[in-house]
Amino acid sequence: LARAASGGGGSGGGLSAGEEAEGAEQPKKRPRVNALALLMGAARARPLVGWEVAEERISEELEAHLATWVLRERFFADESKKVRNFGLAWRQGGGHDLTAPFRPIPSELKGLWAAILPTLPSAIASMGEPNQVALKRYHLDGACHYAPHRSGDVLGYHCDCQFNDVRYVVGVSLLSDSSLVFRNTQKQVHKRIILQRATYSMVGEALTDWTHALFDIRRPGRLSVTYRLVCS
Repeated sequence: LARAASGGGGSGGGLSAGEEAEGAEQPKKRPRVNALALLMGAARARPLVGWEVAEERISEELEAHLATWVLRERFFADESKKVRNFGLAWRQGGGHDLTAPFRPIPSELKGLWAAILPTLPSAIASMGEPNQVALKRYHLDGACHYAPHRSGDVLGYHCDCQFNDVRYVVGVSLLSDSSLVFRNTQKQVHKRIILQRATYSMVGEALTDWTHALFDIRRPGRLSVTYRLVCS
């Protein structure tokens, strides 16, 4: 885990057009592709507003520290658990429960937030600190070893605002590269690459008008830390 964290035929003999036998089957014409129309259609595709990836990634040392902490705390010793929530609890049936007792956010996750805060859009920084943090594993077993047999660890299409008013989502991708796929009700799709140790954020339309999913989980597995500000 520490190692993973650090780092043709001739021209003769054919009949001319006048020599073709009457009634001979003619080759089907291929439909003409209007390249200009395709380009214009692509230009009209709705942009993914509200999505950003920070230019600066967290350090390898911080990534290794977080991975070691997850292993030491045995957050995923229970093989059935895919995610651990801190701050607001997840309500059975969907959504974050603003009335349940607040679960303390560990100092390691507060420290990570402090480290990435200067790299985030100013609009997010001005909204305040997150009140919900999720730690999730992808293709990792209880000892944080690569476990590709855990096929249920993918993240299907969903909207973070389905049950709550979520003002922002900020994520940090650990251990491997990955990608998020966005789609909207017009069946438009955007794919965004997330490099290992990168920080990404979603606000506004990226949260409310698009769903997103993550399917490509690469060796040696993935850990994600996701911060949310849930208002109602």
